[in-house]
Amino acid sequence: MKPRLFTHKFNNFFPQFSPSIKSLTTFSPNLILSNFNSISFILSKCGRNGNIHLGSSIHASIIKSFPLYNPRNHIDPRNCVVVWNSLLGMYAKCRALRDAQKVFDEMPVRDTVSWNSMVSGFLSSGEFGVGFGFFRVMVSDLGVGQIDQASFTTVLSACDGVRFVRVCEMVHGFVILSGYDIEVTVGNALITSYFKCGCPSFGRLVFDEMGVRNDVTWTAVISGLVQSGLYEGGLQVCRDMRGALVDPNSRTYSSVLTAILSPFSPVADAEIFVRGHSFFFA
Repeated sequence: MKPRLFTHKFNNFFPQFSPSIKSLTTFSPNLILSNFNSISFILSKCGRNGNIHLGSSIHASIIKSFPLYNPRNHIDPRNCVVVWNSLLGMYAKCRALRDAQKVFDEMPVRDTVSWNSMVSGFLSSGEFGVGFGFFRVMVSDLGVGQIDQASFTTVLSACDGVRFVRVCEMVHGFVILSGYDIEVTVGNALITSYFKCGCPSFGRLVFDEMGVRNDVTWTAVISGLVQSGLYEGGLQVCRDMRGALVDPNSRTYSSVLTAILSPFSPVADAEIFVRGHSFFFA
């Protein structure tokens, strides 16, 4: 893309950030460093909007003049990681995974965000082998202590089916080692994944061991039990949920109705059940 055309296109999308993009045409490290956050925001916006053309044009400008690619610059590479991550994330969100991997391979410094972008990018594109492979190497390179909540929930959300049981169990082990088993969102992801992988007993065990639960936690178990054909168990958890004074959400209602309307439901008369549990359906 020609410089003038690129600048015109950029200004149409992000007029408030035109001074930031102009800094790419200078060689002042201080000026560029001061615009890291603006440039990162722009690249993130390109990723969310799927605007790979503008994002790659910014990348080209960075390659041309940004000290990120200049080994003689005097900027600590750790200060540049936010821009690297934004480039990486932009390509990953646009499903340009080979470009994302090229950026990843060129990064002088990587952090948890860098690895998460690669894991998420490949998993969301259905390349499970590569995505899980990146996660394993991430754990090996960074150590379990550096794996964060987003890492775990991203991998667990991809575990959907019996073939992913071992992955789910592996991640569960890392969750315990890292201490994230006390985090509600991670626990919810584990419960959902175990049920999706056909392991309702493990999903229920995670639920029973959770010290803190929210409506999503309760609903995940109810939904999982019902979808596993364990209708009585699902309805009992429904009663326990009410006893714990947790308000149901729309998905809770849907799961309970599925349980009582199923031909295999332990409820003989759905209408009588609903009347008797009006507190739940109010």
